[in-house]
Amino acid sequence: MIEWFYVAVGLVALVILYKGWRGGYLTEAAIFVGFMVTMVWITGPYATDAHRWILAGAVTAVGAVFIWRKWHSVWWPPLILIGTLLGLVVLYLSSSASNTLFFEGFMGSLFGYFFVSLLCWLFVRVILPRIQQKYQAPWVLILTVVFSAGMFFGALAWWLAAVEINVYPKNPVIRTGAELAAEYEKAKNLLGYRGLFLVGRIADSKRVPVAEAERGSGLSDYVAYYEARPFGISSDLAHLYLPLFYTVTLEDGTECSVAGIRTVRQAVNWQEGGPYVRMHCLRQGDPVVVWGDPGQTVGMADGKKSWGVNTTRSIAYGSLEEFTDGFLIPGVKTARLFGWLGFGCIPLCLIPLLIGIRRWRWLKREGGDEAPPANWRSPKDAMNDMAKAAKDSVRGKK
Repeated sequence: MIEWFYVAVGLVALVILYKGWRGGYLTEAAIFVGFMVTMVWITGPYATDAHRWILAGAVTAVGAVFIWRKWHSVWWPPLILIGTLLGLVVLYLSSSASNTLFFEGFMGSLFGYFFVSLLCWLFVRVILPRIQQKYQAPWVLILTVVFSAGMFFGALAWWLAAVEINVYPKNPVIRTGAELAAEYEKAKNLLGYRGLFLVGRIADSKRVPVAEAERGSGLSDYVAYYEARPFGISSDLAHLYLPLFYTVTLEDGTECSVAGIRTVRQAVNWQEGGPYVRMHCLRQGDPVVVWGDPGQTVGMADGKKSWGVNTTRSIAYGSLEEFTDGFLIPGVKTARLFGWLGFGCIPLCLIPLLIGIRRWRWLKREGGDEAPPANWRSPKDAMNDMAKAAKDSVRGKK
């Protein structure tokens, strides 16, 4: 059945290429067919991670060639770069080694860096060539430094986040109440705590009502569940039940309170089952690994102290080994991939800096001597205006 599907895709691709050739749009048709066939291949059962690496190299090479050919255009290079990045993202997400929770965090840094880089591109290609007068030189230098610094610190933060994820496998593993209490004392004064891994079993007395088909006792052994959408896509708008708190029993019998997760993307490897289609759930007694930050509560009546997890980053079904192999190791691979990309983007901040300095020096030597307009504000005037506004604001408050 699968083989016939690929045959059908091949026939459709040939028809599109033929129609494109007859209509004079062979290049556009070839690009579309290449994209279609690639998407079908990487989402099928025959593609491996080695194939994805080859395709990633091909996508990068094709994007670089098209950017080189369209270099003199203002808009084509950014658009080609966006298309190349989207292709690489699809390749990554189709891999079995992808970690979507870490990937989402990196995508924020990636798009932030790309946005600043796009502003730098427009500044260098559109604004700088139109600046011709000497009195504009100070602003050219200031904007050059600002844009270059934005690219540098964006890439640096991106790289440092990846470096931190690389040491997550060294986080402390907690199996007993004494270990949890000792870890709380260590972590309460730390800044930038990376979290602990709490190993135990779900044991929540507040159980979830079952569907009509399973009603008997009126309650099920489900502790939490969510309904996944087709193709593995999870949505917070789907049918779900994620309680605010869980109870986890440790190996020594200690029961500790664990804060709930906020989104289904923090639910790692939950097993399928239950009365709903594509439902993933946690049941009473399921082995879990909770990644979070330790916390302490004090009873109002007796003043008794208890320890738990007050900030939960993820709740994974299974043993610590399954959590490490199925979540942490793919997360480290994701971090290394994006980390090297971020590290490679750090030197790119020198490009707008050198171009801006070169333009500033040209303006100082050969720029026009035209007088600035009446409403022109130099950097010094702008600083004086800001200082005056701050003083007026302070006086107004008094």
